[in-house]
Formats: sequence, C-alpha cells, structure tokens
Amino acid sequence: MVSQRRLKRPVAAFVAIVFLTSLLISTLFEVYTTVSANTSIKPVILELTDIAKSNENTIDVKEKIASQLNLGSGYTVQTMTMKQFNASREDLLGKYDAVVFGPSRATDSQEKYSAKTVKYDSNLSGFDNIRAVTKESHNTTVYDNDITALKVQQLQRELLANGVPVLLHEDVFATKNNTVKKFNLLKPTNAVVFKTIDEARTVLNTFFNMYEPNKVKQVVMKQGTKTLTSLVDVKSTTSIVPAERGKEIRFEYTLENAPSSNATVELYIDLDSNDRFTPNEWVETLPAKQAGSISYRIDAPSYTSPRYWKLVLKDPSARTYSYQTGRFLLKDEKAVANVLQVTSDMTQNATTGKLSDTFVNNQMLSHSDLYSFNLETISYKELIDKVCGNKISTNQKWFYSKDLIIFGFNDTYISTLNDDCVHPELIKFMDQGRGVMFTHDMLYRTETSGQFKATNSWESNFASRFATREYTNMGIYAQNPSTSVIQTATGLFTEYPYKLSASTGTTKKVKTTHNQYFSLDLENEELTTWFNLVGDNRTVGDSANHYYMYTVGNLTYSGAGHVQTFNEQDEKEIFVNTMFRAFIGSNHAPKIDVLAPVMNESKKRTVYDIEPLYLSWKSIDYDFADQFLDTRVLVDGKQVFPKEDGKFASVRNDEATGFFYDHKAKAGSTLNVRIETKEQRAKGAITSSETFTVDVLASEEAAFVSRTISPLVTEMGNQVTLAYNINQSVPFIQSPNGNAYKQFSWTINVEDVIPTGYAVVPSTLPNGWRVDGNKVSGSFTSQCLIEKGDQTCKVNDTKVEVKLTATKVGNYSFDKGKFNYVFDAEHNSNGTDKHDVQKRGSGNLSAVNTTILEKEIEQLRLTGPIYLNINEVRQIAPAITPVTSRKLDLRWRVGSDVVELSPSYVNNSATLKGLKPGKSTVRVEYTSPVTGKTIQSNEIDIIVDDPPTQFVANSLKLLVGEDGTIQPTIKSVNEDYRNFRFEVVSGQNVITVVEGTKQTLKVKGSTPGTAQVRVSLINQPITQSVIPILVNVEVALPTLSISPSQTTLWVYRDKSGAMVRQARELTMTQSGAVKLPISWTLPVNTKEVTLENPTLDRVTVRAVQGPGTSNRSIPVKGTLEQFTSQQVTASIEVKEYPQDVLAPNIELYMENSPYTYEPVFLPATANIRGFGMRVAEGTDVVEVVNQTKLRLKKPGLAKVQIATEDVSRFFSNDQGPSIVYREFYVRVREGNDPNPGTPNDAGDYY
Repeated sequence: MVSQRRLKRPVAAFVAIVFLTSLLISTLFEVYTTVSANTSIKPVILELTDIAKSNENTIDVKEKIASQLNLGSGYTVQTMTMKQFNASREDLLGKYDAVVFGPSRATDSQEKYSAKTVKYDSNLSGFDNIRAVTKESHNTTVYDNDITALKVQQLQRELLANGVPVLLHEDVFATKNNTVKKFNLLKPTNAVVFKTIDEARTVLNTFFNMYEPNKVKQVVMKQGTKTLTSLVDVKSTTSIVPAERGKEIRFEYTLENAPSSNATVELYIDLDSNDRFTPNEWVETLPAKQAGSISYRIDAPSYTSPRYWKLVLKDPSARTYSYQTGRFLLKDEKAVANVLQVTSDMTQNATTGKLSDTFVNNQMLSHSDLYSFNLETISYKELIDKVCGNKISTNQKWFYSKDLIIFGFNDTYISTLNDDCVHPELIKFMDQGRGVMFTHDMLYRTETSGQFKATNSWESNFASRFATREYTNMGIYAQNPSTSVIQTATGLFTEYPYKLSASTGTTKKVKTTHNQYFSLDLENEELTTWFNLVGDNRTVGDSANHYYMYTVGNLTYSGAGHVQTFNEQDEKEIFVNTMFRAFIGSNHAPKIDVLAPVMNESKKRTVYDIEPLYLSWKSIDYDFADQFLDTRVLVDGKQVFPKEDGKFASVRNDEATGFFYDHKAKAGSTLNVRIETKEQRAKGAITSSETFTVDVLASEEAAFVSRTISPLVTEMGNQVTLAYNINQSVPFIQSPNGNAYKQFSWTINVEDVIPTGYAVVPSTLPNGWRVDGNKVSGSFTSQCLIEKGDQTCKVNDTKVEVKLTATKVGNYSFDKGKFNYVFDAEHNSNGTDKHDVQKRGSGNLSAVNTTILEKEIEQLRLTGPIYLNINEVRQIAPAITPVTSRKLDLRWRVGSDVVELSPSYVNNSATLKGLKPGKSTVRVEYTSPVTGKTIQSNEIDIIVDDPPTQFVANSLKLLVGEDGTIQPTIKSVNEDYRNFRFEVVSGQNVITVVEGTKQTLKVKGSTPGTAQVRVSLINQPITQSVIPILVNVEVALPTLSISPSQTTLWVYRDKSGAMVRQARELTMTQSGAVKLPISWTLPVNTKEVTLENPTLDRVTVRAVQGPGTSNRSIPVKGTLEQFTSQQVTASIEVKEYPQDVLAPNIELYMENSPYTYEPVFLPATANIRGFGMRVAEGTDVVEVVNQTKLRLKKPGLAKVQIATEDVSRFFSNDQGPSIVYREFYVRVREGNDPNPGTPNDAGDYY
C-alpha cells in the first residue's frame, strides 16, 4: 500500500499492479474460445462508451457500436455502452484482457458520461402534459451513463487487484454543474487515465508485448465412460447425455499454451441455480497443466435441472486469466412445482388472464421425467378469504405447499386491489426464499386528481424488494407499445426448459405490452435483467428503464399482462422458462421419507407389542444450500428423539436416520408419530413435518426375534452391538386346556447377513453360534416346567449379543436376516389320551439402517488472525485431525457483524466477507453424531479494515505572521485512520506551532523560508503501513506598496498672506491579513518635510520648506521593523514659492551682452525660481531675450520689470500663490567692463 495513490498518466508509468488473491462473486455468461492452438492469441478488449452513436438515439438492436480505439487486427475488441455494462452480471476477470472506457460521444450540449437519471415530476397534471413528458422519456440516451458503485467494486476486485489493465479516458470525470459521479471512485485506484487514443494504444501495446494471453481452449465433461453433452433444452432430449447423482464428473481441460509454474485452475459449480458462481460454490483449485482434469461428485439430492460450471485459469505471473463456462443436465428428482396463480378478480371466480387459457391441457407445463407444473388458479378475492384474519391457520398447509405464486395477468392489475391484508403472509412467504412472480402493472400508481403522486401499499411493501430505484411513470397511458423483446443475459433462464438464446440482435415476439413505472436499481447485486423491450424510441441496452423480464433472488418480474392471453410461441417459451427459473431459484421445503416402520399392503404401519418401535427416515432437501438439516420425533406429543426436549438432531441431507423406541404400548393401541425436519439456514428456514400412526399388534407367535444395533451411527474401527431380542410366549392351545401341560420348550434359529461394512468379532459369538462368510447363525433353546400348583409357565425374554467392528465408511442396511422356531408342549398324560402339541413359525428380522463414519474427529484448528478489507472475500478452512474428505456438519461461530460467513456447499471451508471496519472472532465446532461430544477449534481474530487511500495533506504558503492549518485527508470509512501525527522536520525557525490536534496542525509564519512537516498516521493498518507524507510550508514576507508613490507638496503664501505648507497622507498596503509593524523614516537632516501621525498603514508628510537650489526629491521610507530589507519608498518633491524677489539695479558694458540676470529669491529655500522680464522703459537700450537675458543695444538707461513664475496651472480655484513683481534699472555704458565677471550695482537711479 502506498500513502498516496494518484491517477497515473499512461505512457509514463504503467506500473505493475500488485496481484491480490481474491475469490470471485461471479455471474453466468458463457465464453467459448475458438482460437486455434497454432494461432497467436489475440487479447480481448472491452471498449465502453457512454453513447452508442453521437447525436443519435440508437433504437436498432442490430446496430453495432463502432470502436474508437483503432487497435488493428492484433486485438479482438468488443464494444458496449455504459447502460449495458452496468446491467451485465458477467465475470470480467478471464473474459476480458483489458477494459477501456473510451472518449465520450456526447455533444457539446450534453454531459459526458452523464450521471443523470430519469425522474418523473409528480406535480405534473393533465393528460397532455403527462403524456408529452413520459413519451419522450423513453429516449434515455443521455441518462444513466455513469458507472455504478457495484461495477467499480467489480473492476477493483477482479481486474485491478490482479494487474489487468483498466483505462479511463478523462471524459469519464467531466461534469456539468458539479455533478457527483461514481466514476470518481476510480480516481484513487491503479486505473490509467488517458487523454488521447494514441496514449491508450501505447499502454495496451506495451502491456501485451510484455504479457501474452493464455486461454482455456476446451473443456470436456465426462462421467465414467460417458461424455456429457452441453445440450439441456427439452427440444434436444433425444440427444442429451445427462449426468447422474453420486458419480464423479471429470472436467478435462486443455489450454492454448503451457501455463506458468504457479498457475492454477479452479472449478466452480452453480449449485443453487442463482446464475452466480459464488465462493461457497468453489469446488477445488489445482496446479494448472496444459492438459489436465478436475473432478467433483454431486452427492446431495436435487431437482433435475441444468448445472452450470466455470473452469478458471489463473496465471498471475503471466498476468493472464481465462475461464470457460458450460452446462450439463443433472438427472435426479423430477422437478414438480406446485404453482399458484392469483388473478386480479375480486369475485369468487378466477377468469382474467388465466394461464390455463394459454397452456391448454397443460401443454408445455410438463415434460416426461424432467419437470411438471401443477397449476392452481384462484382469484385475489379467494386468496383474501383463505389467508386474511385467522383463516391462515386452517389454510397454512395449503398456502405453504406452493413453490411459486404468480400474480397476474391484467392491465392495471392492482387498480382495484385495495385490500392488502394478504401482504404480511406474502412477505413471510418471500422471506422463506420461496418463489414469487409479479407481472404487468403491479408496481404502479393510480391517478388521483389528475396526478400520479400518491403511493400505495403495493409500492411501499414490495417496490424495494423488486429492486426498483425511481418512479419514472414511463408506462402510463400504455404509450410506446412494443411486441418485441431482446435478450440481455444468458443463463438457466434462457436455456431451460426451452433454449431462448439467439444470435446477437435477434428479437423475440411477445403480445403487445409497454414500459413499467419504476427504473431498476442496478446497484443491487442480486438483480439480473433477462429481456428488454425494444423499439418505439427506446434507447437500446437500457435495462434500468426498458426491462421486460428480470429476477432478484427468489423474486421474478415480468412485463407480460397488458394483453391477457399469450399465443406467441416465443412468449410461451419465455414464460415456461420464467416459471422454472422462479421455481428452481427459490428455497424449497424439505421432505421426509419414512423408511420404517414400512407400510403393509393395507397402507398401515404396525409394531408388535413385544418389540421396540424402530423408526427410520430420511430428511431430504433438494437445495444444495441445505447440506445438513435438523430433525426431531414426537410420539403421542412427547419428544422422544433426540432425548432433550425442544432440541433437534443435525442430520445429513438424504441420509437415513433412525432409533429404537421402547414404546411399552399394549396391543390394540395406536402410536401417533410426528417427524419434523427444518432447514438450518439463518434466514427463511422452512420446517416440514410428517405425521402418521403406528398400530400396536399382539404377537400370535410362540417366539419372536427383533434385531437392534447400537449405536446406529458409529465410526470406522469402533465396535457396535448387534442384539437379537428373543421374546417367548405360550400360544393359545384350544384343547385340551393349557393347564394340562407339564412342560413347554422352544428352539429358535437365527440366520443373519452382515453388510460388507462390518466384521464379526468371533470372540463375542455365543456358544454354538458360527460365522460363515458374511452370515451369522445360531440357535437358542429354552423350556418351562409347570410346577405343582402353578397355573402358568413363566419364561424370561432373552437377548443374544454379537459384537461387530466397523470396517468401511458408508451407509449400510441390515435387511436380510430371518428366524424360525419350534414350540413343543408336553401333555401331562402318559396314556393314549396324551396330546402333545408342536407349533412352528418363522419371520424376518426387522430391517435397520446404519452409518459408518470416518474416524472420530479429534481436533479442529484455524489459522489466524485473518485480515480483510471491506468487501474482500476469502476462504477459511479448519485443519481437521484426522484428515477427512467428507463434508462435516460444522457450526461456525462469528463474534460480531463486521464480517459475514457463508459455509461452503461443497467442502468444509467457509467464505468470509468483510462488511465494516472492526474486529470479530471466528471459531468452528463439530458435534460427533456417535458420541455427542462437541469439539471446538481455537478462536481466531478477524480484522476487517478499509485500508486508507488518497492520503494527502495541503501545503501552505504563508506570509510572516499569518496562520495556516494543515488538514490531512484520507479515504477510509475507518475513523481510526483520521488521527494524524505532525512533526516539523526542517525549518523550525520558519514557522511556529500555534495549535495541534489529531486532525489538524495550525502554524504561524515566523520568518521567510520553507519548513517541512511530516504527517503520519497514529494508527497504522496492520497489514501494510502507510508511508508518511511531507508537507511544505513556504513563508514569505508580505509585499509592500505605497500610495502615492510620488507626490509634490507646495510651500507658499496664499493671496490672503497666510502661509501654506501642504501635507499628503501616504497609505501603505501589506499583502496578507496580518499587518506587521512599520517604521517611517526620512533621510538624516531632512528639513524639507516632516512626518506626522505614523501608523502601520499610513503617515502624513508635511512640507516645511523647499530644497532651495538643490532641487532634490525627498524619499519617505516605510520599512518592516523586524525585516528591514523589506521596504518601500515614496518620493516627495517639495516646491516652495518665493515670497519676495530682490532685483538690484545693475550697470553693464556693451561687451556684457547678452547678459543673464539673476535675481535673489526669498527665502533662500524657495526653489520655484522661474521668472520673466520685460523692458518697461528704454527699449532702445536693452531688450529681453528668453525671459531671463538682456541684450544690450546701446549705452543708456533702461527700466526692467521682473515677475516670478506663474504656477497657477498647478492649483485649482485660484488657490495658489500670487506672482511677485519687482523692477530694476540697467545702465549701459560704452566700452569694456573694467571689472569683468562682476556686475556693478548701479545704485539708486532716482
């Protein structure tokens, strides 16, 4: 097991899947391999799709689904829709070498592999509205295309666990509106997900280049010298070679190729006729050979019927599996079924839809020594009169004598059947496993106020039993009628008594009918659909909605009955098969065959007053599930066997049981005997009884010998006592009077035949007795003297005993012994009137049935503990000392409901199935039928688990100071696996643990970096540990941003003369929810601005003064206090407007032209130093060039006006500073400047 199971990408790693041994719960579908031994075996691929043909409702049953894989001639590809796959009950392992779920054929407007189901809106009202919806609902193209959970389990159990490729196109997971799909259950498995057909082909080619398939080529069935035929139907009777009970059947198989050394073959026989091969029907597993055989002898009694078998090749090292199934007819007890048909009539006369009108003169309802249906038809009203109230007490024997009850046939069958008083008894009948068939319009809703909303008792009591899912109302108004059905499965139902199987796409004719009203729950494992309705807008393959005939265990549903008579031969054959399948697949009451006392010619059972009553009988059950039965005997109301009142003795099915009862009854009296036999099954056990009388007769013989054997059941090597009980009496002597006799004498001769399973112990023979071969013979004499005064002769009964040694296992009857006697009476007279009397007689010794078993079981031992996963199935068998091949009456004891145990029908094993996580115990017991001693095995633990998968945990990306929670998840229903252990294995300084529980770990980011946390399970699976996972926690510093990142602040005097120093709030943003401490700083000695009201996320910057001529920007930094490398800067530009301008007069020489004038701005920190000039006077002396330069024209005096820069554009609403105006004079002189570079102040020109 791995800690985290992910969907695999296909080409990269189609890793080897671990082979897990598991028994199969299988379904019957026949596979015949036709590949020549010299031909390379093609892998068989099952290709599945959601829709048969894009943008089309496929209604033609003959239309083949095109493959999308394009695998070429090297493969055999079988295509199927999801509807067909979900409804199929065939084994996958061994039939298919790979399964591929291909790309969806849904259009853009349709959901791929849609999980939608057809649902009827019960609020609909009005004929037209309802009809429009339900008529269109027959097109189910886009419905029921998700996989069922049942099929997911089968894929996991049969294919994935055994390394068989399962490929899933990514379309299977596609959803619209977040639909929950069961395909998601395959995500944590080893199934391969692919995107393109090329990827799928690569996976398959790679796999089959490594593993070449091997197949079961042929299986031949032989019994003795006979080769059994697979023909079973009544039309082939003359060609059938059937099997007989009690004789070994050999299954001789050949494989296409030599198997691997560890390959095995397994044999299963469907003994309970439920069309499944279950683990308790496993016969044997042997090493595989290319040609070999495997054998089984069916000893238990059963009804004559086909028996289906499956021979499986398992070659795990070669990753190849194959099986072949077949059938043979087992001739045994004729299948005589007592069938009760209940019509819908509410009168005392059953007239509607009588089967006797279809099967005139019982035509087809009986066939020679194979089967016979004894049909009785009554109305529903008559059933009420027989069953309801206290009437069931007087009619119980009649009601429970029925093997099958059929309710039908009529359109809207239950519309007038409002009295549901028969339901409780019918439910009890069903719960005993007896057969019940519902038919057309039995599960539906009647109209109320124009709507179909109200449920009824038929729906509430029986809908779930018949595996319904949702109300669809498709059948309302009998729309979309059909007269054709298509076979959807193959098995007993379709092959006996009539062979219904036909070529693919061939339909069968039935009388007009229509859909029913509920969809079927394909998650029900016992459900098998056999025929679907076709045509008239019905999507092909949709068994959930378009079923015609299906079975659920012992229950059968037929869509027949819209028309009350069935004259189509196809439908008649279907119906006979339906009745037989319903009968043979149900539980049958045990029967009691009384062996002794034997009825005489007058049909009386008798016993002499002088002998013990020997009672012998067989308890017989024709169901393989009932290998052992419980029985007891009551005489005159008192339990006499077994001795403990209320207890039952366990006996083997169809094996004689007997005992001697010392009745002490007088001649002329009657013994009332009641023998009861009941099934041992936990649910639905049926009890049968046989009651008869035994007349006690007076013996008229002078001597009588009865034979007894004790014990009647013994073990090989043990001794038993064979006793001859000799009873002597004086017979009536008519004349002269008996009192005239002085002596009576008897000579009694015994001759007995000892069965071959016993040997006489010579030393125990009485004197004079002898053994000759298997015969024992001897004589006994006695006499009685009449003493003086005695009026009678008293003779004691005598017993002669011989010891026998049991030498051979088997059932033996002592039934050939006989005796004779001579009685002499000596008269008192010695003269001529002497009247001596002699009487001769003879008789047969009473027959006695005995059983010799194998040696006493000394020990049972189980090997454990056993670990199971949920739904995993495993065989368990005790080691028995001494070893025995005989099936024993073992009693398994299970400690709790976490596991289900099913004893094998075949041998001394049992099947365990895990149901839910937990612990149970199992032991097995055996009670010796000889000594009554009970032997218990050791008790072992059964641990059922749901191994954790999808063990994952979320990684974290945190900012320093932030909290985050690691919350692992794991897929398991076992809550113990939701307890986790957390350990910080690296980066301990990066995070701080805030809080930890067994389910979560809360951490806080402390410093930037990466930490790793190891997460492991506190409670590990016992079988294989789950590897811990490492979770990364990445911690980073928050990102910082500032707004505005640059701005301009002004310092100026406004028009009112007030000094303005602008301020602006800077806003800091930190990513993440946690705000770390921030420090706001300015460069050292910064005078231009000040910082006011600093907080974690903002600060106010206020302008103080301009930078003067330096004209620099002031950086305002926001820095994380603890992580100073993480900072952000806002650039502040301060603009100070001059409050005044000094414009001195200047004196220039002509050589100074042009001259750049430099006024003095006040204050000195003002940095808005733009200005402009104009010549106010003396334009002929100077002119202004580029606002700031003077060009000298000639010597003279000029007045120049200067103005500060106009910055009104930076302000709104005339809010800025006022322009400062000043004037100065310029005197221009001729010549050269005597003091170059230093202008002369011209002084005051006024």
